[in-house]
Amino acid sequence: MVSAALPVALLVALSGGRNRGISQDQAEMIIYCVAGAGGLAWLLTLLAWARLSSPRPGESREVDARGGVRLTSTRVKIVSGEPADVADGLVRALASPSRGACPLLVKREGDGLLAAVPAGKPAIRSVPCFSSCAVELRRLLAGQTEVTFRMEFSGVRRAARRAAGVLMALGLLVLIVLPGLLYFFAAGASSGAARFQVVQAVHAGHLLWPPWLIFALYRRGRRATEIYLDSAANNASVLGEAFAASRARGEVRDH
Repeated sequence: MVSAALPVALLVALSGGRNRGISQDQAEMIIYCVAGAGGLAWLLTLLAWARLSSPRPGESREVDARGGVRLTSTRVKIVSGEPADVADGLVRALASPSRGACPLLVKREGDGLLAAVPAGKPAIRSVPCFSSCAVELRRLLAGQTEVTFRMEFSGVRRAARRAAGVLMALGLLVLIVLPGLLYFFAAGASSGAARFQVVQAVHAGHLLWPPWLIFALYRRGRRATEIYLDSAANNASVLGEAFAASRARGEVRDH
């Protein structure tokens, strides 16, 4: 990143000595190195920011009823139990989230379809962080159910792009203004010690790395959501078996 130009500045400083300062050519070279490294880092950040709108592995583009385009992520899990029992378990598992998880509103449509949406607006650090999740259940062999989660992350994706975009704009502003000021007021100074202050250009990097923190939080939230749903499916299987056993005991008592 921008700090990659710091060894160059230090090398120049050691060769000339801080007390004696550096020449104008050396000062300009340091500014060019820092600005070039920072510009490359900013372009890489821009590429990562643009990729947030591109489908990831396991995602597909879908057109909703209003004609809008959305990205849907699909995750499939096979659990033990019949669809009706697993559906009961999923309603219980999703509607009663663990500590720290975002509350969900769950709607059941028969034994093969559920829909879950967050009770509040999903944030980048929310778990789960999807805007909506459709769950389809399909019976495979006897005692096995295929659970398909179709998640849509439009809300958290917009939040991540917005936050990273603001930080990128600030980073670009600092990357232009700080080296520019140092070029005009420090690089051309009459004192060599004053010209040495051009190494302060590396501080532009303080606003170039934060967008990557947003990207990391976004990826972490999505991964944590997938783990959360896997856990919910496993819990639903256990609950479904308990529901089935309870019904079986009730039927035996009835007879």
